[in-house]
This record gives sequence, structure tokens and C-alpha cells, in this order.
Amino acid sequence: MKRKDWITLIAMLLILGVALIGEQFISMGNWMDALINLSLKVLPWVLFFVLAVLARKRKGNYMNTYRKGSYVLFAISLVCLLCFISKPFMHYFNVMGSQKKVKQSTETILAQCQDMFSDYEKQVGSRVNAYSENVKSAYEGNREKMNVLIEKDKSATSYRNWPDEWQVKMFKNHSANKKQFDGQKTKFNNALVMNFNPFLAASQFDQLAMQYKNYYKLLSEDFANLTPFEEHDGAERVFEASEIDTVCQETQAIFGKPGFNGAFFLVFLLLSFFSTASYVFIKEDSVRKPSRRNADLSIYDQGFKL
Repeated sequence: MKRKDWITLIAMLLILGVALIGEQFISMGNWMDALINLSLKVLPWVLFFVLAVLARKRKGNYMNTYRKGSYVLFAISLVCLLCFISKPFMHYFNVMGSQKKVKQSTETILAQCQDMFSDYEKQVGSRVNAYSENVKSAYEGNREKMNVLIEKDKSATSYRNWPDEWQVKMFKNHSANKKQFDGQKTKFNNALVMNFNPFLAASQFDQLAMQYKNYYKLLSEDFANLTPFEEHDGAERVFEASEIDTVCQETQAIFGKPGFNGAFFLVFLLLSFFSTASYVFIKEDSVRKPSRRNADLSIYDQGFKL
């Protein structure tokens, strides 16, 4: 390969490498989608560029026609490059420049997730205590409370273990989810807060947001389970946790919505110029007739040497 071809190849690889990570941000960490999307954008650019180079190098009959056609093909390849590849290329730098916002959002969600589990423990613990006190009171002679238990299940031989069984049921999802969260919290911190990892950040943030919402959904469903005494009183229990929709939408927009960046658009233009080196620096092969004066001098010099 000639030097100009190496320059073209290296510049293309730099553009494509950065653009692929940018596409991965847009796809919220889905590398397969990013690869497919970028391939569809790269294909017309590379195709028209290769055809332009081949047409420019064409010799023999209709050489001028091929050369004019190569200019058209080259112009189309530049349009494809600027329209399709520049956005994901600039988007990479936009996201990397928004690391502080992503870190703050991550820390907010992690803290709120921790608080959600703690609030659930306190609120359910308070209800378990009230349940236990009511059962104890029923066995101590409170006929009204005993009737509540009997009405719930007339076939039961004992109601003493009901508060413990209810507590286990109420913490089943809580315990599993909290264990999962505690195990993954370090991973989220490493990828998004401590060392921002462009290869994992989008997928990790998306996973964190989805897990928070899933935790809240499951805890809310469990929290709605009522004790016999709460049912008797017509109570309704709703678990409330911090809302993260705004935080998630703002941060996911950082990853998912590409925007213009003037400084790195200039960098893109510079790399784009180098990526066209194989075309721009092609030497013309047209043969020029030597001037008569130079020809005469050449013959004279050779004769003089003899």
C-alpha cells in the first residue's frame, strides 16, 4: 500500500471507531444495534468512495468520461460521510463531555434506591408490630380482634404465627431485590461514577433505571397486601418512593439524542480530508508532449558527451 492509502485507512478507522461508540450510546449500550445502524450508514459512503477511486484510475478509452463520473461519485461519498457519520462521531464527544451530569444522576438513583429499601423495611416493620400486638390482644381476651381472625379463616387452629408468616411473605421480593442491588451497586459505581466507561456506561445506566422501576413495582405490589385487621378497617396501603422519571429522561437523552458540536465537527472535517487521501492525491497519468526546446537541448547534451 502507498502512503496515501495508509493515511486513508487510518483516518477511516478513527472515524468509524469513534462513530461506533457514538452509535452505541444512541442504542443505550446495545452493540449489535449500533453495529447494524453504523454499517447501514457506512456502506453508501465506502461504496461510492471506492467507485470514485476506481473510476479516477481508469485508463484507455473514455478516460475523460470516467474521470468526470469519478468526481460525481466522490461528491456523493462526501455527502454520505457528512450526513450519516458526522452525527454519531460528534455524539461520542457530547456524551463524554456530559460525564458529570451522568455521574450525578447515577448517584441520585443509587441513593434513592437504597432509601427505598430502607423505607420499605421501616414501614412494613411497623405494620408487623401492629399485627403482632393485635394477635396478642386477641389471645388475651379481646373478643372483637379474635373475631377478625376467625372471620379471616374459621378453619385455623392457631393464629399466633400469622404475623411471622405475613412478614416472610412481605419481605420475599424485598430480600431478593436488595441482595441483587447490593451485589450490583459496585458495578454501577465503577462504570458510571468512579471510572466512566464509554463501552459500558449507556447499558449500565439503562439497567440501573430499569431495575429501580422494577424494584418499586414489586415492592408496591407486596406492600398492598393487608393484614386481617387492616382489611377489617377498610385500610389501603400504598408504598411511596422517590420519583426518578425526570432524572432518567434527562440522562437517557444525553445518551440517546445526538447533537451538533462545532469544535469536534472541525475535527471530523479534518479526519474526513485525510480519509480521502487515496482519491485526492492520485497522480494524473496523462502524457504531455515535450517542448521542442527541451528536446533539442537533450540531443545536444548527449552529442556533446559523445
